[in-house]
Amino acid sequence: MKWQERAHKILDDYQRGVGNRSFSIDTLAATLSVNRVTIWRNKEIYSRISKLRQSGALPDRDARTSPRRKTLAQDVRALRIERDQLKLQIEQHCDNYIQIYRWLREKNIDASQLMEPIINRYSDKKGQL
Repeated sequence: MKWQERAHKILDDYQRGVGNRSFSIDTLAATLSVNRVTIWRNKEIYSRISKLRQSGALPDRDARTSPRRKTLAQDVRALRIERDQLKLQIEQHCDNYIQIYRWLREKNIDASQLMEPIINRYSDKKGQL
């Protein structure tokens, strides 16, 4: 049986509603053991796929409308918002450190002497973890 005949048989299954619900040209090409370009170049099969998609028998798995793609875009957007918030927090912490350093300097207090016990305590705890 030629690959075209097998492709028509698979598309017949979709038309009757018995085909696997996820469809893409990539999976069809893999099932038929042909390159997807071969399917695109075959006008008869490609027009049949288009007609089945328009009729709703084949789900449209275009990457731009894929639900996973939309979820991915939403995830990226959420991560960018979180990144921007963290950058703002870092800037605020840096501003606080600079203010504290200036205040200590005005009082003639050496920041390294003040922070040494805290740093040592933190280092000891970190080594225990």
